[in-house]
Amino acid sequence: MSRYVQILIVGGGNAGISLAAQLLRKQASLNIALIDPAEYHYYQPSLDPGGRRYV
Repeated sequence: MSRYVQILIVGGGNAGISLAAQLLRKQASLNIALIDPAEYHYYQPSLDPGGRRYV
């Protein structure tokens, strides 16, 4: 593991993980580190079922 990184992402939630994946798709040689205080990421789906809206 390198001591230096090109990109540091703070936050390992859905946005942080998605950003890292998108950047690596565009340039696979990037050296990216993602830091988060949690040891594991748990997917938490939206409470809104199927994108329906109630008015």
